Amino acid sequence: MNARPYCTCEDVRNISIEAAAERLGCRERLLRENLSRIHHQRYGDKRVFCPCELRLAMRLFTIEPVAKAEPKTDTPAPDLHLISPSRSRRKKHSRTG
Repeated sequence: MNARPYCTCEDVRNISIEAAAERLGCRERLLRENLSRIHHQRYGDKRVFCPCELRLAMRLFTIEPVAKAEPKTDTPAPDLHLISPSRSRRKKHSRTG
């Protein structure tokens, strides 16, 4: 009985967390914080991954690149000193009492 039914590796290659983060294109911190959710193996006191587990982790955590904002080609905003109010300002009434 295979304890890891998702694994189809012919020869087991243990990949460290640092190397796995590099392959997945993420930070090590993401893997370390989510070890309870990601399939992994214990190799002594270290946590390691096989290629099948990396594929599963890739499906769990898809990181999309940040879209670059294109500069707007609209007309620039006018200078604030040139803008006048749409109606006259209210006059302050002095209270005499």
